[in-house]
Formats: sequence, structure tokens, C-alpha cells
Amino acid sequence: MPEQTCPLALGKAIEAAGGRDNLTERELQLLDLGVRAGLQRAHDVIAQRLRERPFTVAE
Repeated sequence: MPEQTCPLALGKAIEAAGGRDNLTERELQLLDLGVRAGLQRAHDVIAQRLRERPFTVAE
């Protein structure tokens, strides 16, 4: 998982929460953590589903 949050996802979260000017530093940090957790969960779900797929060899 990347060390940084996806800038687009974080920007959308900040926008949905009322904009950067209306948020405290702590609220921005919590949004960042939430976006990271969401991305990590999505990564985990995709990886699990790929592992569950039957392996086939293309001819």
C-alpha cells in the first residue's frame, strides 16, 4: 500500500466534508486516515478475489 493518500480521493473527501477552510487540522488528519483505510480495504478485497479466481493458461 502506498505511503501517501490518493490526492483525488482525499480531495473529494475534503470537499464532501465542507472544504479545507472549514476543517481543523485534526479533521483533515482523520479524513486522510479514513481515505487510507478505505483504499487499503479495497486493495485487500480485490487481492482476495483475484486469489480466488481459477488460474487458466491462455493458448
